[in-house]
Amino acid sequence: MVFDREGRFLRAWGEGMFQTTHFLRVTRAGRVWVTDRRGMQAFEFDSGGKLLLTVGRKGVLGDNNSTDAFNGMADLAVAKNGDFFIADGEGPNTRVVKFHKDGQFVKWLGREGQRTRPVQCAAYHRDRRQRAAVRGRPVE
Repeated sequence: MVFDREGRFLRAWGEGMFQTTHFLRVTRAGRVWVTDRRGMQAFEFDSGGKLLLTVGRKGVLGDNNSTDAFNGMADLAVAKNGDFFIADGEGPNTRVVKFHKDGQFVKWLGREGQRTRPVQCAAYHRDRRQRAAVRGRPVE
């Protein structure tokens, strides 16, 4: 949904597109990212609501080695150059997946450790110096 500065509704988009939205991010360039938690997909839109990019395969659950499927999509961060990182760890997966700005898989970071209590990769953030910070939390 889009509102003006006074809070008046202007328009909406994406109706019926998502099963369970999990987060929304707006980049410096005005791109809007939304994830569908149940569908295991992330979508990039322009500010007018035009779909620009989709990553993930609807309803397909991936493992820690998957390059095009997720199973616990939790958060997303976008680098200055447009590359993006998806925290895929609110489920059985324990990783961050890096993509080129055009949606091509680059690599995944992290793996399940030797812990007795697994850790979910709950959020991913890039600071001003483009350093990565990953926040995890124990799984009960």
